[in-house]
Amino acid sequence: MPASAADGEVVMVQTGFSTNLARQIGMPAARKLAADRPAPNGWNGREAGMEVRYPAWNIDRDFAYARHRPIKESYQACNPAPRRRPCWGLTLAAAHVSPS
Repeated sequence: MPASAADGEVVMVQTGFSTNLARQIGMPAARKLAADRPAPNGWNGREAGMEVRYPAWNIDRDFAYARHRPIKESYQACNPAPRRRPCWGLTLAAAHVSPS
């Protein structure tokens, strides 16, 4: 995060486990960031993402316009159809974009 940026000029979006951020910037800095940042924090429990699933077949459909697509191939290698991937980051983003 740029230290020289004025308030409101930096947006931080973190998806994944908070331990990833702590490893990147150090635990004391991560605690300070979570406690003191001027923007709203959003925390999402595991159960929210487990309830909303992204279907693997949708990747096949959305990326069918080209024969070799790195996104499609890597997703299917990691999460082959018919697996439905939990949407932890998407549910938190949706809650902030449209809180009602």
